[in-house]
Amino acid sequence: MRAILPCPVITWDERLTTVAAQRALREAGKNTRETRGYIDQVAAQMILQSYLDRRAANVESKSDL
Repeated sequence: MRAILPCPVITWDERLTTVAAQRALREAGKNTRETRGYIDQVAAQMILQSYLDRRAANVESKSDL
């Protein structure tokens, strides 16, 4: 993919995000039938948020130097 795309490609570990999404929805009081269509969306949101958090932490640590 990196060879054919003109922009940087960043890989990210997505293991267990579906389980984390299911847990978050359950803790929010949603039952399994209600969440069936949202689990992947919530998992994708969690993946993106973890990437953004890591990126922000890296920027902050560089500014501390």
